[in-house]
Amino acid sequence: MFRLQQVDPKPTDLESKISPTKKVQITEVPVEKQNSESILVHPKAEVYAVTRLEQHLVQAYRKWMESKGVKIVRHRVYPEGEANPLFTDAFDKLRNNLIEAKGSATRESIRMAIGQLADYGRFFQPKPQLAVLLPLRPPKDLENLLLAQHIYVVWHAQQIGFSDNASGAFT
Repeated sequence: MFRLQQVDPKPTDLESKISPTKKVQITEVPVEKQNSESILVHPKAEVYAVTRLEQHLVQAYRKWMESKGVKIVRHRVYPEGEANPLFTDAFDKLRNNLIEAKGSATRESIRMAIGQLADYGRFFQPKPQLAVLLPLRPPKDLENLLLAQHIYVVWHAQQIGFSDNASGAFT
């Protein structure tokens, strides 16, 4: 027979050092530097390398836009009640464009980007225009999915730099 007693849980050392924010905090930060082309992943099975395509794509976009006189930054967002921040990939301050980068134009990546933009976008006032930055133009069905969510597409166009389906609003 067991006799259970209620005890007050004590925070771990890590939990006692991290406290949730009382209100939403948004801070502008520089675009992440590309210090490595790949990272090592340690799943339960075996270690493997993942190429950081998104980071390379964001750096190329930032350099291309800055050559046109447009500053690209990112934001650190602390949602209310959260201890850990969210980081946007790219933000065009001049035109109020929030951009989420993905390393591929797969359905899985596009759906993830939609969710991330919905999450980040709700913290900005005024509401930003939204776009997904991709290494290539996605299939028409996925482009239509994004447009149905009022999200534009920016893609790397090898000969000209970058292009978008928003009449140049992002390029």
